[in-house]
Amino acid sequence: MSGSKMFASSKTVLPAFVCVMVLFAASSVRAREDSEALAVSLGEVLGSEDFCGLKYDQSAVTAFMDKNVKKDDTEFSSKLRMVTGWTHYRNGIMPDSDKPDQCAEIERVARSYGLIK
Repeated sequence: MSGSKMFASSKTVLPAFVCVMVLFAASSVRAREDSEALAVSLGEVLGSEDFCGLKYDQSAVTAFMDKNVKKDDTEFSSKLRMVTGWTHYRNGIMPDSDKPDQCAEIERVARSYGLIK
């Protein structure tokens, strides 16, 4: 292969490689954002169980996490605990007039997650 043909092919390979790397990085960021969003959502649901007078099936909580949390996500549990704690605090200072809307949303999400039978 002549030098000019090799150079020409590297002009097309390099941009393709860069595109693949950008897509890989974007999917990694998206996965991290998805994990954080799930920790926030589940944390709010779990943190509102008593406040909203709900009772979750603990085996369903475990099954939900097994299905939806990546096995190598080492930060999920700490984020979940942080959001759950914050939700307990927020619920404690929430005006009574906000409770019906909040609890209706929490129950709807908990049912969609399969935590309430």
